[in-house]
Amino acid sequence: MVSLLPMRFWSWGFALCAGLCAAVPAWAQAYPVRPIRMVVPFPAGGSTDVIARALSVKLTELLGQPVIIDNRPGASGNIGSEMVARAAPDGYTILMGTVATQTINPLLFPKMTYDPVRELRPLNIVAISSQVLLVHPTLPARNVRELIALAKARPGELNSASASSGTTGHLGLELFKMMAGINILHVPYKGAGPAMTALISGEVQMLFDSITTCVPQIKAQRVRGIAVTHSKRSSLLPGVPTMNEAGVPGFETTGWWAILVPAAVDAGIASRLHDGVNQALGSAEMRERFTALGVEPYLTSRDELAAFVGREKDRWTKVIKSADIKVD
Repeated sequence: MVSLLPMRFWSWGFALCAGLCAAVPAWAQAYPVRPIRMVVPFPAGGSTDVIARALSVKLTELLGQPVIIDNRPGASGNIGSEMVARAAPDGYTILMGTVATQTINPLLFPKMTYDPVRELRPLNIVAISSQVLLVHPTLPARNVRELIALAKARPGELNSASASSGTTGHLGLELFKMMAGINILHVPYKGAGPAMTALISGEVQMLFDSITTCVPQIKAQRVRGIAVTHSKRSSLLPGVPTMNEAGVPGFETTGWWAILVPAAVDAGIASRLHDGVNQALGSAEMRERFTALGVEPYLTSRDELAAFVGREKDRWTKVIKSADIKVD
């Protein structure tokens, strides 16, 4: 005969069960159950913001919850990035990071208040884009080989603009100088707009600029595009060769954007987000939208992503050390 257990044992058992249920992590529940905030660490209207907003629309549809854009610009993306690193690791605050926030800033800023490598977990590369090597139409160099020859004949006399010191345009220039063995003066401006204006006016002779913004100026013949910096040609400028084709073998720089979460986010949530982003990027409407923006969707596994970021860090570490680039 089975004896009945004391009532207080059952009471204790129910309490234990309730406590265990309450302790079930968020990922074990149906994620997501409320809106997700995607922090963009740059101002509204820029390329990072435009890409984030395009992705957020498709993610909202796929995840069944609103994905809301929150612009938190400042300190070259460090303010918004740190905000996500410090957020609750529940999957409801995510970051649209960039090559700058994840690989360049940690190498340039001597007093980072957080560690983007240890405190942020990359989930997906969302998109990549090329830069374009632009020259003023009056410069007697119609291709990269002629530009290199001109720079060698006139060392230190040519100058190249950038949006500011430490930007991808600046680093692209330094990589070019290093690989071609030439001396070109770097002239930093306060933003991409002023840098382009300086090139159009002839104040400077060249500029590495994002393909997402320079195509209209090329088509209007205000500037001349002589090479793209990606490993393959762009559909937006099919007649413009790659740097590799143009005479600098192995040269490649790309802008890229990535989804990141606080490092402590559970693997279940991370997988759900990773798969949702890849599903969005694989859709026909996202490919069409990104192509119009001059960027390519980039589907990755997390292992591929880690290797990609590692290669980028190695590339820019060499450039920054070689050129002795510093940012206060």
